[in-house]
Amino acid sequence: MREATSKVGLSAEQLSALFPFHFVINREFKFVQTGTGISKKFDARISPNAYLDQFFEITTPASLLNWGYLRSMENEICSLRHRKTQIDFSARIFPSGDDRLIFILKPLINTSAYLDQLGLDATDFSNHDLINDLFQHKQHTHTKSKISLSDALIAQQDQLNEIRHLLANQEAESRKLAHIISRSTYWIIIANAQGVIEWVNDAFLKNSGFSQEDVLSKELSILLDMPASEFKQVRQELRATTNFQKEIEFEVAQETRWIDVDVRTLADDHGEIINFIAIGRDITEQKMAQSLNERLSAELNTIFDLSPDGFVSFDEQGKLSQLNHAFLKMTGLDDKTLENIDAESFESLINNLNEHENPSTEAGHQPIIKISKPKLSILRHSVKIVPDAAGKNQKVIHYFQDITHEYELSRMKGEFLSAAAHELRTPMASIYGFTDLLINRDYNETQTREILQNVYRQATRMTKLINDLLDLSRVEAKGKLEFKPKPIKVNQLIHSAFDEFKVNCKKRTVKIIAADDDLSIQGEFDKLTQVLINLLSNANKYSGEDKEIIIDTLEMESDAGSFVGIRITDFGAGISKSDQGKLFDPFFRSAQTMKIPGTGLGMCIVKEIVEFHGGKVDVDSELGVGTRVTIWIPKSI
Repeated sequence: MREATSKVGLSAEQLSALFPFHFVINREFKFVQTGTGISKKFDARISPNAYLDQFFEITTPASLLNWGYLRSMENEICSLRHRKTQIDFSARIFPSGDDRLIFILKPLINTSAYLDQLGLDATDFSNHDLINDLFQHKQHTHTKSKISLSDALIAQQDQLNEIRHLLANQEAESRKLAHIISRSTYWIIIANAQGVIEWVNDAFLKNSGFSQEDVLSKELSILLDMPASEFKQVRQELRATTNFQKEIEFEVAQETRWIDVDVRTLADDHGEIINFIAIGRDITEQKMAQSLNERLSAELNTIFDLSPDGFVSFDEQGKLSQLNHAFLKMTGLDDKTLENIDAESFESLINNLNEHENPSTEAGHQPIIKISKPKLSILRHSVKIVPDAAGKNQKVIHYFQDITHEYELSRMKGEFLSAAAHELRTPMASIYGFTDLLINRDYNETQTREILQNVYRQATRMTKLINDLLDLSRVEAKGKLEFKPKPIKVNQLIHSAFDEFKVNCKKRTVKIIAADDDLSIQGEFDKLTQVLINLLSNANKYSGEDKEIIIDTLEMESDAGSFVGIRITDFGAGISKSDQGKLFDPFFRSAQTMKIPGTGLGMCIVKEIVEFHGGKVDVDSELGVGTRVTIWIPKSI
């Protein structure tokens, strides 16, 4: 016991002689040494290796009994209650080494009758105890009156009342703290100076999935999911800072939980760490919400990046916060140009880019922007103000939609209707004029016949124009909805188209170079027959009657698959290079062929039908030499 008593500067024998009411306990709360007043006279059952809580209840501090906390109470008062006799003791605690605590006790007794009842006398208490002084005074001083003894007892009573009041306050505070801790949903973990866990609260046991046996006497670093070397570094940092914070992740009943742990220290007057106190807050819901928000944000960013429309947003301070690739592509701008740009400067930049003659509004009162670089683009620009829940801190989102194709279709539609009206008005005017002459004047038979022939030609032209318009309308309207391709023998298709063509062109020489009998394509027979008739009619119209027309076939392999080409060659007027790019435009007529009857819709219809088949049209022509048109249709396998 020399080591256990060195803290108070006394040997075990001296401690026992001076303080009969004392005991020493180890980390397991077992008695290591007891004073003679404790074991021999007060309670003979108290002996070394017996547990403290079998004989005494520590009433203050309440519910916070742990080794590190008791060690921190050096020279402070706690209270104990003997379970058998219910006598209260005040005690001072003296740490002795790392593994011993010395309790110096004082029974809270204020009358001699109480001592007689317990079978104790003054020699059972410390020589420094006020009660012992009281009895020594009674035995050795006979000159004192009973009144002096009564006064001393009253003074002792006041002192005991003061001690009880102090202990009651400490006990009330301890119970209040214990109640708060017991009701807390936060984890509370107390470890000793070495980082060994000594105590955990109910919230930890309930929500962590651990039992007391799992964690008590274990290293705090294990719970914090860090190696001992890292915890040693944290320990050093906590000497200079107030706390250490870490998020830990673990599995409970196959469910992932996140805990935000705040570690603080309890130090003595010399700044030495007595305890580590870790408080854990369950942040699983916040982490899940954060994860969901990050996932939605990533999805939204992906949508923005994949969107063909342009997006540019500015935060509450008017600073650029986000833009997507489509905006940069349609405007030709780059990240460097827009770096650190504010909302006002951005609007000025867009206005400077705009080449539109009327920059006000079009198409539903939304500003239209025309940009010529990097390519001609027509953009519809709209702005959305997004306030927060309080209606303040407004964010601004600019939305840009490329309507170039829509704009071009609208222009082409207008031109188409204008051209159609003109083409219909011309024959109609002739018919009207000639019939007016017949009604209002008298002509001989020859003149009348000539006028009627003109009316017939113009009616035929108008009928042809209307039929072509209807064909084009049907092709564009139905498209692939009624497209039902089937295998077609190429030779059969060519001869079917030629038989229908030669009814009106019996004098034309057409040379057909037959394909292999098994060569087939995938398509609709009637639509492809119409394509070949249109091409044969063009070859017939734009070449002399003595010129031959040749029909032959080709085959081609490409990344898109196998194709069969049906080629029609004439040796007529040919088409200039400048006109070849407009050949498929509705109502286009080359200047060299304006005198030849036609609607200008034939090649447009050919292109639409072939592309619906997944094919394409190639045109090779030279002015004054002739034209070669090849339609490529997917091969039937």
